[in-house]
Amino acid sequence: MKGGAFALVSLFLSVSLLPATPPVRSSARAQITALLDGQVQAWNKGDLTAFVKGYRQSDQTEYVGANGIVQGWKAIHERYQRTYQHGKSMGRLAQTSLSDVCEHGCSILIG
Repeated sequence: MKGGAFALVSLFLSVSLLPATPPVRSSARAQITALLDGQVQAWNKGDLTAFVKGYRQSDQTEYVGANGIVQGWKAIHERYQRTYQHGKSMGRLAQTSLSDVCEHGCSILIG
């Protein structure tokens, strides 16, 4: 029992000493959530043009998919149009979990 209590206290102390995550800026989270909600609505309507407006319109924007990386906003838009012509095989999109917005203004969406 003493060994278990020591391990529990050690675990608590080591977790307590980890650096605190900076607080999420609520306005940034709200903006990102609104953008993603708009993309979900556009996707579920079959509006690919509105969907890709959520991507940064830059030659440096990258999409990573099963067939590799597509680089550039225009190429990404064209890929979506080719793959999902006339809304075929699009399925339904739902927003999953948005991670905390980091201190450098980025965020990670997994889902």
